[in-house]
Amino acid sequence: MEEPFFVCVYKKDGMPIGKIVSPENEFPESFEEIKVKSSDGDNIEEKASEFEKIFESYCNSILSYIDMLPFIASISPMVGDAIRSVGLINFLKEKSGKTIETEGRDIFEVPSRFYSDFKEIADSANKASAVGRQIPKMMIIGIVSTYEHHLARLIRKILSSNPDRLTSSDKQVSIKDVFDAKGIDEFKEIVLDKEIDMIMRNSFEEQVSWVEKAIGIRKEIKSEHGDWPKIVELFERRNLFTHTNGIVNDRYLKKSVKLKVSGSSALVKGQELFAGSKYLTSALEIICEFGIKIIQVSWRKLSKEHAKIADDRLGDFGFELIERGNYGLAIKIFEFFFYLEGSKTEERRLTCLVNLANAYKLNGDSKKAEKLLDQEDFSVVNDTFKICVASVGGDCDEVVKIMKRMGIDCDIGEKAYEDWPVFFHVREKEQFKDAFKDVFGREYIPSPKKRRGISNAMRKNEFRAQEKKSDEPLLLSPSAVERED
Repeated sequence: MEEPFFVCVYKKDGMPIGKIVSPENEFPESFEEIKVKSSDGDNIEEKASEFEKIFESYCNSILSYIDMLPFIASISPMVGDAIRSVGLINFLKEKSGKTIETEGRDIFEVPSRFYSDFKEIADSANKASAVGRQIPKMMIIGIVSTYEHHLARLIRKILSSNPDRLTSSDKQVSIKDVFDAKGIDEFKEIVLDKEIDMIMRNSFEEQVSWVEKAIGIRKEIKSEHGDWPKIVELFERRNLFTHTNGIVNDRYLKKSVKLKVSGSSALVKGQELFAGSKYLTSALEIICEFGIKIIQVSWRKLSKEHAKIADDRLGDFGFELIERGNYGLAIKIFEFFFYLEGSKTEERRLTCLVNLANAYKLNGDSKKAEKLLDQEDFSVVNDTFKICVASVGGDCDEVVKIMKRMGIDCDIGEKAYEDWPVFFHVREKEQFKDAFKDVFGREYIPSPKKRRGISNAMRKNEFRAQEKKSDEPLLLSPSAVERED
């Protein structure tokens, strides 16, 4: 019999305010009880959990963008196209007295009394198209703002962990701030807020330099991060979208040339930059990877005793990316896991190693996956690891053998065979399905594979003019946009 799980949804004035999932039907009576319990605990755990909260919040925010916003961006141009091609054409067909149709064009003869109605519909179509082009720009602004919000939280934690950086500061504080504060603690908060605000007003590069010095990083992030020119360009483009609607200025030109950004030689002052599917997908991945790295490095530097928690959260995030079909980004996250210094638990190390190999293979690099697994001795590990390794290697005979040996009471549970991405490589084989039925007494029902390539959904509905552009940075001239309207 399949075991159920229980979800308790708490409500206030009839509206959901929170939920708890549990294998047992036992829940606190109110959501307030949960909040009280979660606030208990000693100071050490609270301090450690602040980094964890920042990391989890950042992961969830970025995953929300990865999951949802690309599809919204792909729909927005479709809306403009629908108004333009459907609404306008239907109006012309309805009102025209005569139509001349050829293979390349249709000419509608419309009575002059309908001109004002025609103009209103045509203007609405143009406005809808303009809005469709703006939405991807707003998403770029949004994802960069999400990073900056979490960076500000990280800086607050860094300063709180090392108050000497504030007390030794020679920065001026106004008399008004002193008298406005109700006590020493509030005054400290005022000073802290001002310090954070000052740091956040600096450029992206200056903010990163501040973090490097504050936590004592020996190597410059700039030299270690492979996509440094791309992420700097992203912040500069965000500034253009915010202040000039994407119109290229001298600052952006000089920065792009200096960084040797791909496509910068084709840029001309006054051109309008956009955020097409390729650019937006790249931006999401770049900002995700960089934010993950800077939070993780800071966390480990200032809270060394909680490196295991940081390892676990990083590994879990990489697995979530695999589940979403974002294999390239998952590879970067797992490679970063092994790049980080410090001892790791053997279970977490092996889990991340198998997941990295699986990401390599799912991303089309079977040789790299095989090479990585061959470097490890899996003869001494438990059956859970052995069956995963066998599956990633495509050895269905070995998978079936281990599945039968583990039996119905296996540690991973029968749903793992249907859900886990490591089994993608063998689950279509009849031999595997038959073995599953023999062991668990039911038909094998695989869970659907997650979304593959978030850019694909966007490219189907991308602007025709933008589809012709293949090099970074993606751009359109104002005249091209006008013709597209």
